[in-house]
Amino acid sequence: MAPRKRGPKKKPEIPGPQKPAAQSKLTEKNIDLIAGMLRRLVPLEVAARACGISRQTLYNWRKRGKADAAAEKDTLYARFFYVAEEAEAQGEVLTVQKVYDAGPQFQLALLRSRFPARWSETQRLQVEMESMQNEMLDALKEGLEPDEYRKVVAVLRSHGGE
Repeated sequence: MAPRKRGPKKKPEIPGPQKPAAQSKLTEKNIDLIAGMLRRLVPLEVAARACGISRQTLYNWRKRGKADAAAEKDTLYARFFYVAEEAEAQGEVLTVQKVYDAGPQFQLALLRSRFPARWSETQRLQVEMESMQNEMLDALKEGLEPDEYRKVVAVLRSHGGE
């Protein structure tokens, strides 16, 4: 066998331009979409999925936005942070208003689950209100004839009472 001829050494490949980083999904459109959902107290995880991102990405945007806002940087992340904070506050205010317009049981349950640090006290108040209601019913039962008591309870039930 004849010896194999070796050609000139190959020059090392010089890498071409780097692949650009993935385009962020943080856009004005997604900021507005997320803000709209937060105003309706949609959980963050659901808002993230609706925008095609993970919950962690949403948290990272907020964290970066908070840092940019603290550093007084005018970035899309800082804008997202401010808009998200404002939208959540607006959602809470709107829900509190609805408590006065609709049956409070559902609204208070929603507020307790969404903002436990501020609304956990409502559980204690609800228990106290139920206790007072039971005491009043007991007093009515003692002070009224059985027929009258049944009529009062029927009226209360027809208006959403127990």
